[in-house]
Amino acid sequence: RLLRGEAHFAVTKDRQRPFIVDANGLEVRAVGTAFAVRLAPTEVEVLVTEGRVAVGRPEGSANSADLIAPDGSVPVVPAGSRVLVRLNVGAEPIAPEIKPVSVAELGERLAWRVVRLDFSGTRLADAVAQVNRHNREQLLIADDSLADLRVSGLVIADKVEDFVRLLELSGVSVERRETGEILLRRTP
Repeated sequence: RLLRGEAHFAVTKDRQRPFIVDANGLEVRAVGTAFAVRLAPTEVEVLVTEGRVAVGRPEGSANSADLIAPDGSVPVVPAGSRVLVRLNVGAEPIAPEIKPVSVAELGERLAWRVVRLDFSGTRLADAVAQVNRHNREQLLIADDSLADLRVSGLVIADKVEDFVRLLELSGVSVERRETGEILLRRTP
């Protein structure tokens, strides 16, 4: 149940257990897909990034018929598309608008999901801890004298290589291990 705002879901395919998001009485049903749902006071927007989703109201609800097509089907929204459903706009139902979305627009609309880490005079030990939370590749401070080094910069949380380049510019040497760990040492 989405009460307000926007959320993105990546769902594992399981036809026996469909994943349903309820946004103000509107059901977004997915099986093996990824999509975002934005609930606003007068509308629900569904943005499909992978697979397909069905958008409708639960059977028996007061407005269950306003999203059903003349052939009795519920709108199915394919990947790379968005559907906009108006809520409480009067007695006459408004058909949902399904429109294609470009890759660029998908990126813009989902930019809120990208976690950015803003370091401003942050201790390296604290910055490394934050970066490690978002990455499989782990940074290790191999030289204790680096722990209090102050770093500044804006990095995308899951772009560990960008953070490593920032550190190299700050006088930190980097050693990559086959285990996926990155050792940080003071440059001699």
